[in-house]
Order: sequence, then structure tokens, then C-alpha cells
Amino acid sequence: MLAAVASMTASLQQLAVTPTASPSPPATKAPKTTAGPPAKARRSASGRRQPPPQQDRSDRKRRTRQPKASDAPTSSSRPLSSSRGNASSSRSGRGRVSMRLLRQVPREQPPQVNTPQLPRSTPDGFTHYSIDSHPWARYVNPRPVRMLRDRTPRVISELDRDSYRQLPDSGYMSLGFNRSLFPQTTLREDRPPAEITFIELPHLEDAVLFREQSKRVIDDLLAGTYQDVEVAEMDPTPLGNNPSTIVPPLMDGCHPVLYQVVATGRGASVVLEAKDFFVVGPDRSDLHCIILDQYAIEVLSGGRGYDKSLVSVKDFVWVYKVKPTPQALQSPTTTLQQASLPRTSALETTSIFFFRASHFAFVTPRDRREPIYGIILSLTVRHYKVAHARAAFEGCPEAVTLTPSVCHFNLNSLRQFDIVSGISRVNVPTAMRFSEPPVSLDARSQLAAIVRKFFPMHPEEGILPLTVSKIPASDRRWLADRLGAFDNFQRDPAGSKQKVAKIINAACSALAAVNSAGD
Repeated sequence: MLAAVASMTASLQQLAVTPTASPSPPATKAPKTTAGPPAKARRSASGRRQPPPQQDRSDRKRRTRQPKASDAPTSSSRPLSSSRGNASSSRSGRGRVSMRLLRQVPREQPPQVNTPQLPRSTPDGFTHYSIDSHPWARYVNPRPVRMLRDRTPRVISELDRDSYRQLPDSGYMSLGFNRSLFPQTTLREDRPPAEITFIELPHLEDAVLFREQSKRVIDDLLAGTYQDVEVAEMDPTPLGNNPSTIVPPLMDGCHPVLYQVVATGRGASVVLEAKDFFVVGPDRSDLHCIILDQYAIEVLSGGRGYDKSLVSVKDFVWVYKVKPTPQALQSPTTTLQQASLPRTSALETTSIFFFRASHFAFVTPRDRREPIYGIILSLTVRHYKVAHARAAFEGCPEAVTLTPSVCHFNLNSLRQFDIVSGISRVNVPTAMRFSEPPVSLDARSQLAAIVRKFFPMHPEEGILPLTVSKIPASDRRWLADRLGAFDNFQRDPAGSKQKVAKIINAACSALAAVNSAGD
């Protein structure tokens, strides 16, 4: 018995371990100061920070409590607090455990974090309830949907230009730009945000349900069982007003997805582009662009159609459901094949579309409070008449094409470098985005690389004004005075500074447009 005790004591001394229950007397530490390791190594091996006996007991405890493989909970039966249980068991065995380490091996969907806090790689065993509903769902960590339904923060329509950037000249070929296309607002139930932009309201669930509804339309049409509902007898939406909202209402238990107007030169209809990559990718190119015609139902008023004269390129539209276009009704197989081809432009008059919006609502647009100035850069003359003009407006470094449909004057009266006035929307980005945040930095990089194959349908940064008119006589007199003695500055210094700033802004836009055209 004494021999066994002596053997255990010698083993403990060899490992430089002091039992926590009975501290060693100072006399036993004296030999270690001369023959032992340096002070820093002794401090690490002394066990004061992490006593090996306690670690051994916790290891034995974890080994005895380790569940069998058959007892591992599934994602559907996993309780909401399982991650907390795992964290507490780890803390009992190893002391303080950082959240970064806990995210590496989670037992359930990890919490929402800001981009700098994302793990480098996707945690082992990561899953969520929608992971099998979309081919790209494994790359994202869906936001709490109830915070977008029941506890929605204040919804705003302002899109910060630094957070929601304009498309670069390279489109989606820029990986750095693609990595910025994820939600900018972090949704956490313990720290809810004060506000959220309307562009981040759609959820992955909405994209999945929208894809399923459109797939049923395709299946019924190909099977010959689709029944088109006649809406021509419905009352049209009154002219002069397009009802709009930034918070879309629920329709038949369905939440909409977000589209954007990218072309208006298609008769009485406009072309819409999806704003969520999860709606289109990777296998639903037929949903990339759809038609909004006068036979769609406006859900806010219940009327049919809309006033196209009030619709501008870059306006956003909530789309609830889709139905086949007349081309798809006549030749579903051929139209589906042609509409599923990758698109390079939405402006071609020969473009084929399989779907058109069935139920929709406009997003409330933001008009500028005052008219903006523009400078005529060039005129296109055909048969001795001006067919259209190119102009650059303040705030947009790209020129836009002015046609007779938006001008309240005869284009033949224009001269190069004339100053015109326009009523315009606030400029907004046109890039498609991801409705859900990535689960890791690697997942973000993978999604950014996947969407490089997409072509932007409206890459121009400039925005076409709703209406363009000649500047009034008072402005012409003011400009003449500015070129002369500039007496107006004496009368109204503040107003003169503001007007000069607008003219300089338009001139800078014109210079940038000319330089980009030359490049």
C-alpha cells in the first residue's frame, strides 16, 4: 500500500502537478526552482489557470455522457436551446469558451452576426429549416422570419448609396462588389434594429414559395390543365394615381418578392427584373425578367393595370404571383426554352418572356423635391428631324436618352449644350441582391463567384426623368445675369449659391458622361 502511494506521488512530481484540494508546502517547491523549467513554463504547467485534475475529471465526464450516434437529435427535433446546452457543457470542462469557437461546431442555426464576426468556414453540422428548399440555401443563415412579419422594425425607403452601391462598369464580374450584395441590417431578437430598408424585407421563404407557385404554373401549362382567368372585364385602375406602399400587405397568405422596372419601351407594358438572386438562381432563368402589363391585378386598390405615364425606370414593384404570357399560352415548350436562356439585355424588342405578373403593388417612389438641371450633349437627326437627344442630369455621371414621349417640347428646338429641367425620382441602385446573409466568409465568397454569370439588365447609373421641359423664362434671365454682373447674388445670396451649385452639379455630370463615352 505504501509503495503504491509513493509511486503515485512520484508520478505527480514528474508531471509538475499540484493537487488543488491540498496545496503543496513551500518546501516541496524549492527543488523545482533550480532543476525545473523557466518561470513562464512553470506558470503554464503549474495548473493555476487550468488544473489538469479538473480537466481530467471533465474529460471523463464528457466521455461518460457522450450520446450514441443513434441518439443524436435531428434538425427537426432539435430544441431551440440546444446550443446553450452545448456551450454550458463546454464551459464546465474547459472554462471560458469564445463565441467564435462555439460557431465552429454548432448544434443548431447560429445567431445573426455582423460581417466582421462571421466565421471563416461554414460550421460543421450547420443546418436550418430551409436548407433543402433551395440549391443555394446551404450558403446562407436565414434571418428570423418573425422579425420581418410580427416584429418588423420601422421600414424606410431611403437607400444609402454607400451601403447599396451602384453597379460598376464590370457588372457582377467584380467579386468585391458581389460581396456587398448581402443584407446590411442585422436582425437579432435580443438587439432588434431601429429601422430596415424595404429592399431587405423579402425573406428566403418568399423566394421559395414564389418559385413553387411559378413551377406549378409551368407544370399545369405543359400538362394542358392550366386555366387562364379572364380579367379584361375588371375595372381598370384610375389614371393619375398608382397606389403604392413600402410595406406590402399579405395576400392569400402570400408575401411578395421584389422586382424592379428596367425597361419601359414595350408598348403598354414594362419589363421587370428580379432583385433577389434566390428567385432566379441557379435553375430559374425564366423568372429573371417578367412582364408587367395592363392585365395584372393591383392588390392595394383591386383594380386592373396601372398608369404607365407615372412609371419610371428603376421603380420597384412587389410581385405576388405570376401567370403565363400570351406567347407562353400559345407555345409553352418553345417559349419556356427561349425564356430560360441567359439574358444579355432587357431592351431588345424581340425578347421572349414566359411569365407576367398576376398580382402586384408598386413600392412608394421617392421623387426629388425640386426639378433638376440637365445639359444636352448630343442630338440624333433622322430625315431632318431630331429623333432623340442625349443629356446628363445632375447627380448622375451617365447620359440618358430623351425621346419625345418624356419631353414637353419639340425636340427640333433643342441645341447642343442647352440647359433643360426635369422631374425625376431619387436615383436608386439596380443591382440584384441576396435576401439572406452568408453563414461564413467562405460561403460569401462562393456565392459572389457563382453570380458572376449574371448580366445586369439595367447597368446604367443614370435615371431617366419622368418629364423634361425647357427651363422657365425666370431661369433664363437668371443665367444671363450670372454671365454678366451677377446682381442676383446681391439680392439673394443663399438662393444664388444653391442655384449655382445645381448648375455646377449638372456640368460635372456632363463632363463625367463625356469622359465615359470617350473611354
